[in-house]
Formats: sequence, structure tokens, C-alpha cells
Amino acid sequence: NADIFEQNWTEYPISYTQDNPSEVTISDVGPWIVGTSSDMNFPGTSNTNPPSNFSTRYLNTSGQTIRLGLLANTANMPVTRRHSVEFNCVSNFANPVTTLFDIDHDGIPNHLDPDSDNDGCLDVVESDGIDDNNDGFLDGTGFDSNGLVTGAIGGYDGANGTEIISDVVTNVTIASNPDPAVICESENLVLTATTSGIRVTDFGFTGSTVDDTTIAIPTADFNYQWYLGTTALTDGAQYSGTQTAVLTINNVPASFDSNIYRLEVTTINNQCPEEASITIVVNPSPTAVTVAATDASVCLGEDGEFVITGDAGDTVTYSIDGGGSIAATIPADGTLEIAVLGITATTTIDVSNVANANCDLDL
Repeated sequence: NADIFEQNWTEYPISYTQDNPSEVTISDVGPWIVGTSSDMNFPGTSNTNPPSNFSTRYLNTSGQTIRLGLLANTANMPVTRRHSVEFNCVSNFANPVTTLFDIDHDGIPNHLDPDSDNDGCLDVVESDGIDDNNDGFLDGTGFDSNGLVTGAIGGYDGANGTEIISDVVTNVTIASNPDPAVICESENLVLTATTSGIRVTDFGFTGSTVDDTTIAIPTADFNYQWYLGTTALTDGAQYSGTQTAVLTINNVPASFDSNIYRLEVTTINNQCPEEASITIVVNPSPTAVTVAATDASVCLGEDGEFVITGDAGDTVTYSIDGGGSIAATIPADGTLEIAVLGITATTTIDVSNVANANCDLDL
């Protein structure tokens, strides 16, 4: 019927078989293959009409999802259609042609290809399996009579979509605020990641990337995890944004100097992380100074003296009786002596700031 076409959707098999010639057109709508009927009518729903059938083959699948539907070319056309699904071997094909499913068209069928979608992340990992030696095979203790790995963890969950949708993260960079990542203790530091990548929406036909159709991976499809060394960070008083593109480190202590922060970036379709790291420098703040008068009281017209005690080489900024700011360096013995000549009234010194080579401290 030219108005309504039957469609059967099945999850990716290792192969599908149909008659040659066939009235069924097979298309790829990952993670499904879709069989669409022609406009030829076949009587009844018997499995005796090879040109209207196709069959699929699976390995190690404990469950199966099938979608049945109609493709309407004419709106509101009241036509009765029937679907038929048989869970047995199809033996009535007159001239069967079997197609091994090869999503990336590299010549290796999906069920034999360690990386079906050619995204650099092995299928065993994308199926939540353990492959510590990175050989493309599920880790375990051996094989059973069916060739399945024994003593394995994960790996046999069927195609979950990530094995056949290609996401490749092409860029991960980290910028800091301030830039470069050099701060004084007790300040905050913000690390911001910029990521980009390519998603293949159609692998073309050649097996080469030349005729692939691609889009940029949407921003929302990136996943982030920040680490200090090998320790995954979590949000709290010290850190926020640990699973986002922006990590804030609050009230950074001097002990964080030379910390290396590492970011792992994955996507919803690629569990193998791309990484970037940054080393921060945390300079210690200067030590607060103490101020004292050599003599707490002097006679009218006599000279007085203030003594500022701190770290040698630090610069202090002070004023006398609210006058202009004066900067001076604390000598090697750690005491800065400030003479006040001819005192005629109560005299006050105000030390407003102390600075070392990298940081300063308001007092």
C-alpha cells in the first residue's frame, strides 16, 4: 500500500538475512536496524513470503527489544496492516543474503571488532566490562564451552549504545583565574576546562573517515571528574564543581603548593577519559608584624622611637599620626626602628600592610 508502510525495529544484531530480491529495505537508526516494507501487499501474516521477511541473529543476548510501527505517507488514511514476528529459524528464503553488521564499515563485523564504532574506546569497556590489560578482551579466569569469559566482571550487557555511537574528545584544556595559577594562601582559585569533540552521526560507506557525517559533541553530553593526583574530589568546604567544567578551590592553604589537579573528561557515548592537568603555586602570606614603643612615655620635646618586628626583607607600610604612607623594609635582624623627633603630643603609628616578595597582608 502506497499510503502506509510497515516497519519492524530490532536492536543491533550481529547479522541480518533477507531474500534476494527483497521487498524489505534495511536502514540503520542506531542502536536499531529498521526493516521497512514496500508498497506490495502480501496476503495474511504467514511466514511463507520470503520477499517480505528478514531475520536477525544475536550472540549472548538474554533479552531483546522489538518495536513495531507504521510509516504513514498519507495522513489519516484508514488502512489495516498486520505485523508478524516469529522467534524461530527462518528457512523459507529462496535466495538468502546475510549481511554481517559493521557499523563503522571497516570490514570487521561488530561482533568481532574490538572497537565497533572506531572511537578509540574498546567495546569491552563501553559495555561496563573490566579490561585492565587493555587487550580488548574481558578479563577473567578462562573460557567456557560457548567461548564466554568465566570469572569476569561485567561486559555481557548487550549493545547499550555506547559501543556503536562514536564520540571522540579532541581537546581538553584548563585555564585558571588568576592566570597563571599562582596565588597567595587563603585566596580562592578557579580552574575552568574547555572541551570539544566530534560525534559521528553516519559512518558513510567507505570505511574511511572521509565520508563520515559528524557534528560537534553537545556541551551537555560531556562528563567531568576532577582529581588531586589519583584521588577523586568531591564537593565540600574546600572544593566545589568537582563534577563540572569549573572547579573552585576555596581558601587555599599554603600546603597546597605544587598540587597537581587532573581532569578526566568522558561523554555519554565514550567512557574512556581524555585528561588534562595543571599545577598550582601557592605562595605563603607574610607574617603579621608587631609594633611597640621603645618608651611608652617621653618628656615634651624629647625624641621617641617605635619598633616594628617581623620577617627580615618584608616591606611594611605605615603612617605617623594619620600622615602620608611610608614604606620601609625590615632589616636582617627582624626589627625596624622608626624615630620620631621632638614629640610635643601623643603620637600614634598605624601599620596598614606587610608584604613579602609574592604576597601582601592588610593589617
